Amino acid sequence: MNFRHHTGTRIIRHILWQVFHFDKWHLSTYKSRSYAQSIVKYLNAKHSHKTNSLVEIGCGLGDITRRIKIKNKLGLDADIKVLRAARLVSFLQGMFKIQYKVFVFPNSILEGLHDIIIMVNWIHNVEPKLLKKKLEEYFSKNLNPYGEIIIDTVQDADYRYNHSITYLTSDMKAKIIKIGDFERQREVFAISKL
Repeated sequence: MNFRHHTGTRIIRHILWQVFHFDKWHLSTYKSRSYAQSIVKYLNAKHSHKTNSLVEIGCGLGDITRRIKIKNKLGLDADIKVLRAARLVSFLQGMFKIQYKVFVFPNSILEGLHDIIIMVNWIHNVEPKLLKKKLEEYFSKNLNPYGEIIIDTVQDADYRYNHSITYLTSDMKAKIIKIGDFERQREVFAISKL
């Protein structure tokens, strides 16, 4: 991507922020988050046309959700302001079928069965025991056979919690696939249902 396009993307995000007043951390662009790019690349390469349902919990502006080539996409977030902005961005890009809904973790109930559940870049504020419990719930109740939950862990003191993938998945019958290593000792994993 050239510098002019990257600068344009930042300007558009800043305008969205001024209009919708969502949290400033959403101003970081997709191209500045290599872990997000790797998630999209992994999912688009791995999943076939038979994969047709994705949900991203904590979708923000929908950067990851919009780029994954899957028929049914649902973006969930606790912030109605960022969801309004995500709807506008999707509409302007001609992606009319993406649904966006309010979802407040851990109190909201995840509905339906999905082939992919994405939970990245916010779970570091969730206490490990609670996160483990909710991951197990989503894995058993909301994930289709051979589906995947995508999560990230960090080992950085600036984050509230530094999760262990071993602890979080210790009671799941799953295959753990490491998607990659990224800045701030971030690791991205796919928890694959057997």
